[in-house]
Amino acid sequence: MDTGTTEQVEHCVTLEDDSVPSEAVVRAIAQAKGVEPLEMPSLYGTVDPEALDAVFKGSGRSYVQFPFCGYTVTVVSDGRIIVQNCETA
Repeated sequence: MDTGTTEQVEHCVTLEDDSVPSEAVVRAIAQAKGVEPLEMPSLYGTVDPEALDAVFKGSGRSYVQFPFCGYTVTVVSDGRIIVQNCETA
Protein backbone atom coordinates (compact mmCIF):
# COMPACT_ATOMS: atom_id res chain seq x y z
CA MET A 1 0.00 0.00 0.00
CA ASP A 2 1.41 3.41 -1.03
CA THR A 3 1.11 5.95 1.78
CA GLY A 4 2.37 8.80 -0.39
CA THR A 5 5.49 9.34 1.67
CA THR A 6 8.98 9.15 0.29
CA GLU A 7 11.92 7.82 2.22
CA GLN A 8 14.44 10.53 2.94
CA VAL A 9 17.86 9.65 1.66
CA GLU A 10 20.78 11.73 2.81
CA HIS A 11 24.47 11.12 2.31
CA CYS A 12 27.09 13.20 4.04
CA VAL A 13 30.78 13.12 3.20
CA THR A 14 33.65 15.20 4.50
CA LEU A 15 36.25 16.90 2.36
CA GLU A 16 39.57 15.13 2.53
CA ASP A 17 42.64 17.30 3.13
CA ASP A 18 43.79 17.06 -0.47
CA SER A 19 40.42 17.38 -2.19
CA VAL A 20 38.49 20.37 -3.44
CA PRO A 21 34.72 20.86 -3.08
CA SER A 22 33.93 20.28 -6.76
CA GLU A 23 35.60 16.85 -6.70
CA ALA A 24 33.99 15.96 -3.38
CA VAL A 25 30.53 16.82 -4.76
CA VAL A 26 30.97 14.43 -7.68
CA ARG A 27 32.21 11.69 -5.33
CA ALA A 28 29.28 12.25 -2.93
CA ILE A 29 26.67 12.08 -5.70
CA ALA A 30 28.32 8.99 -7.17
CA GLN A 31 28.22 7.36 -3.73
CA ALA A 32 24.52 8.25 -3.34
CA LYS A 33 23.74 6.82 -6.78
CA GLY A 34 25.93 3.75 -6.28
CA VAL A 35 28.12 4.44 -9.33
CA GLU A 36 31.74 5.33 -9.99
CA PRO A 37 32.59 9.07 -10.08
CA LEU A 38 33.78 8.77 -13.68
CA GLU A 39 30.26 7.68 -14.66
CA MET A 40 28.82 11.01 -13.47
CA PRO A 41 27.93 13.88 -15.81
CA SER A 42 30.03 17.01 -15.67
CA LEU A 43 29.35 19.31 -12.74
CA TYR A 44 30.08 22.25 -15.04
CA GLY A 45 26.61 22.08 -16.58
CA THR A 46 25.13 22.99 -13.18
CA VAL A 47 27.74 25.05 -11.37
CA ASP A 48 31.18 26.38 -12.29
CA PRO A 49 33.56 24.03 -10.43
CA GLU A 50 36.30 26.67 -10.17
CA ALA A 51 33.87 29.20 -8.68
CA LEU A 52 32.60 26.59 -6.21
CA ASP A 53 36.16 25.80 -5.11
CA ALA A 54 37.00 29.52 -4.81
CA VAL A 55 34.06 30.16 -2.46
CA PHE A 56 35.55 27.81 0.10
CA LYS A 57 39.18 29.00 -0.07
CA GLY A 58 38.42 31.77 2.42
CA SER A 59 38.11 31.22 6.13
CA GLY A 60 34.57 32.60 6.49
CA ARG A 61 31.56 30.48 7.33
CA SER A 62 29.41 29.84 4.31
CA TYR A 63 27.49 27.27 2.35
CA VAL A 64 26.28 26.77 -1.21
CA GLN A 65 23.24 24.75 -2.20
CA PHE A 66 22.27 23.63 -5.71
CA PRO A 67 20.49 20.79 -7.54
CA PHE A 68 22.58 18.16 -9.36
CA CYS A 69 21.55 14.81 -10.85
CA GLY A 70 18.24 14.63 -8.96
CA TYR A 71 19.75 15.60 -5.62
CA THR A 72 20.05 18.79 -3.61
CA VAL A 73 23.71 19.32 -2.77
CA THR A 74 24.81 21.48 0.16
CA VAL A 75 28.52 22.29 0.43
CA VAL A 76 29.36 23.69 3.88
CA SER A 77 32.53 25.62 4.72
CA ASP A 78 33.32 23.16 7.54
CA GLY A 79 34.04 20.52 4.88
CA ARG A 80 30.72 18.68 4.80
CA ILE A 81 29.00 17.77 1.54
CA ILE A 82 25.34 16.88 2.18
CA VAL A 83 23.37 15.16 -0.58
CA GLN A 84 19.57 14.75 -0.35
CA ASN A 85 16.97 13.49 -2.81
CA CYS A 86 15.33 16.55 -4.39
CA GLU A 87 11.90 15.26 -3.33
CA THR A 88 12.88 15.30 0.35
CA ALA A 89 15.13 18.35 0.51
